Amino acid sequence: MRTLLMPSVAALVAATAIGAATAGEARAWHPGTQGKIAFTSNRTGQNEIVVANADGSGRVDLNAQGGSPQFSPDGRRIAFGSVRDGNSEIYVMNADGSDQTRLTFNTLYDSRPHWAGGGRKLVFTHVLPDGNWEIFRMNADGSDQVDLTNNPAVEWGQSTRGDTIVFTREEGGVGHIFTMNVEGRGMRRVTNSPLYDSYPDLSPRGDLVIFVRDTVDGTGSDLWIARLDGHGERQLTHQSATGYVLNPTWSPDGSQIMYTQCGPGGANPCALHVMNAGGSGDHDISTPAAPFTETFDNGVTDAGLWHVISDPGGSLTTSNGRLVASISASAVPGGQYDQVDEHIGSQCTLDGDFDYQVDYTLLTWPDAGGVFTQLSAFFADGGVGRQSIPFAPPYNQQYMSYIAPNFGAINSTDTSGSFRLVRTAGTLYAYVRSATLPQWTLVNSGSAPNSTVFGMGLWAPGNQFQHVDASVAFDDFRLKSGALTCPTWWSDGAADWAPLRGDDGNR
Repeated sequence: MRTLLMPSVAALVAATAIGAATAGEARAWHPGTQGKIAFTSNRTGQNEIVVANADGSGRVDLNAQGGSPQFSPDGRRIAFGSVRDGNSEIYVMNADGSDQTRLTFNTLYDSRPHWAGGGRKLVFTHVLPDGNWEIFRMNADGSDQVDLTNNPAVEWGQSTRGDTIVFTREEGGVGHIFTMNVEGRGMRRVTNSPLYDSYPDLSPRGDLVIFVRDTVDGTGSDLWIARLDGHGERQLTHQSATGYVLNPTWSPDGSQIMYTQCGPGGANPCALHVMNAGGSGDHDISTPAAPFTETFDNGVTDAGLWHVISDPGGSLTTSNGRLVASISASAVPGGQYDQVDEHIGSQCTLDGDFDYQVDYTLLTWPDAGGVFTQLSAFFADGGVGRQSIPFAPPYNQQYMSYIAPNFGAINSTDTSGSFRLVRTAGTLYAYVRSATLPQWTLVNSGSAPNSTVFGMGLWAPGNQFQHVDASVAFDDFRLKSGALTCPTWWSDGAADWAPLRGDDGNR
């Protein structure tokens, strides 16, 4: 196998280290025809299997270290590769991440499992002791492992559709697409280009194959499509001048194609893209983009998007689809800022204009407790929220906003409502809305040109905290507009689509 692919196969397909962690988003989602996807992401600091909606929203980490996930034909299980035990092996688990079971116990390299035989078999890449790469088949419980290719040539990168296997075979150092049946018989060549072809995937009808074709130097690639007889080759993407694409996969109804887009040579960062089967409508579904909503229905679902600060004496939890920040009366302020701090904030920054909002409910709120809950624009020195401070009424209970050096306040006893921060041409505006203030009401404004990290939480500064209990719930954080810049170590890849309900099991 050419050396170019070794880092990207090991990182994205066999789940060796990609780099440090990643991020993403939890957009509001309306069910469509394409169901769920599973893919590899490093956003928690190591390669993990993540499931999401087909538009990239609703990400849920399955706490399964590994890569190259593949749904079973009935959608109930996921097969994947993992190096968790020090060697790349094949595992299976339930689609919710439970019952993770190791299937192979070989001394070298097993990767890229694909289901065959209606879910009774798994086909995978296996490296022999002499270093040759072969296509193997085994039962879904790991038994009866059989070498299907049994050839001195390097064979790898297989996928399946029913009992048909499509894979890459190297001849003279050049990869070509081949097919064979699940018994290893009836082998036929599909492509014959002087360029390296790899990562094939059969269409749901089994009549088309999509694959990756490299540039001459191997640093770039594009997606191509052809009929299974090798005729009708056509280029679908034109990205080889700036990056490397890999791991294409068809949607269950054949109308769309998902693939991984990386930097030159397969370098990070990598992101998932979706396009129509004809090549139009290409768009990134990994990088967070407005508008999106974090509902907290599944906890803080994307640990890569949100960082968490939780000082002793307080807590951050999720309950009934809300983020709950609490501080105990016994908490002791301390640290660099002499406070108790319970907040979440984004890993991405907003560098220009933006508009974001969140709903709040005061759960336990003291009369003059020296506590503050706030929607923040970190590093732009701005925010808006509710405060309970040791002043005489009515000044003890207020909406407040600080946008350096300006301060604004509105006396209020509201216990629920919404906070909003809007930046336009470098000026930050802080708003509140509630039952008593039914329209967005301006609390403060001021210059705030710096890059901003959005976040929300509960604070008790040492010079005001009265050692009383306080808690607040946040719900439906909404980034209405704004362009996000996210860490370059974030990478998603190697995706698979869950079968549609009522699928015939030919995956």
